[in-house]
Amino acid sequence: MDVDMARQSTFKVRIQTTSEEKESFETSKKRNLRKELEPIPGEMSLPINRYEFFLKEVFELKESKLALSSDFPELEKFGMWGLNLAILPVVHTDKSDIVVILGKRKDRQFNSEELEVLNAFAIQAGISIQNYHLFDQRAQKERLDKEIEIAKELQRSLLPRKMPEHSGYEFAGTMVAARGVGGDYYDFITDPFNTETVICIGDVSGKGVPAGIVMATVRTIIHSLVRKKVSPWDIVNTVNTYIFQNYNDSTSPRFMSMTVIKWEMNRNDFSFSGAGQGNLFLYKASSQKIEEISTGGIILGIDPDISKFENLNQFRMQPGDLLIMCTDGVLEASDRDGIQFETDRFKKSILQFQNEPLQAMLDGIVSEIRKFTGNQEQMDDITLAAIRRLR
Repeated sequence: MDVDMARQSTFKVRIQTTSEEKESFETSKKRNLRKELEPIPGEMSLPINRYEFFLKEVFELKESKLALSSDFPELEKFGMWGLNLAILPVVHTDKSDIVVILGKRKDRQFNSEELEVLNAFAIQAGISIQNYHLFDQRAQKERLDKEIEIAKELQRSLLPRKMPEHSGYEFAGTMVAARGVGGDYYDFITDPFNTETVICIGDVSGKGVPAGIVMATVRTIIHSLVRKKVSPWDIVNTVNTYIFQNYNDSTSPRFMSMTVIKWEMNRNDFSFSGAGQGNLFLYKASSQKIEEISTGGIILGIDPDISKFENLNQFRMQPGDLLIMCTDGVLEASDRDGIQFETDRFKKSILQFQNEPLQAMLDGIVSEIRKFTGNQEQMDDITLAAIRRLR
């Protein structure tokens, strides 16, 4: 064990006497190997600088070493004066971080057979420690994997099962969940009278099941409001009230960004309200260029009254036009150097695949993000929703 490495490790000392009286003592000391350890009440403090060479030899050889208790004056207070000592390093996962000191009366020295047995004991102890850590790590991983799977299933269950059907428009959406499962949400909701469709995209703060529960409730609220044929701003305002009232004073406050679009199905006009979600991207077939439309607003759940941030705007789609919405997991996807995908690459991907069927276009954009990030772990959900006017 390198001495410099040792200064960054945890070192435990356990002491056991094997005298005829069968007196036994045990102590442990966690340390960061400074020149002198700070004592802990009831435990032993060793001046490590005095024993650094000795410990280095024990750890590097990974075998027992004989010594005298007089070599360790600190042992006197444990009744271990005048003893022969056997120092055993306990090795697990190629790392030694425990020393067991065994002592017996000076006239009864450890023989080679005893040392062989003690070395075997140290090896077995190391294996037991390693198995314990592996079992504990596996149990933790299984619990985490189970929670992630529950969160993913909850997230999948909230996504629309089918897209709205209309002869003049095409709709598509996709979500690629991060390993930790973020709080992304998108939806296409047509009212019972088949006269209006609400399209929304959002991102709940946090990850896993807690974010999924918020998302599920928000989805229920939005679906109930669509039946009442309210404006996009009414939906945004109602969701804000719910999140603020239920999570503002909680130990884990929740917030949500979102954009809500309403399309009256007998027209080609769309009204929308934003809540800090980010821009809309409108591809204009006439110019073959992409316009960015600011959505404005404020993140939901911060302020109980967001009336001063009220916004309700409109855009119109012509034949061949294409609207794309995305969450921040798209634009903030990063490569190994920390460079983000960002808006320019996103627009380039839209233009690259804009002639494909809508779902294939979204899949193509996701593939470009994958190529850009390479083997980097996906840190956030990647979510896209799109509308195309066919005629």
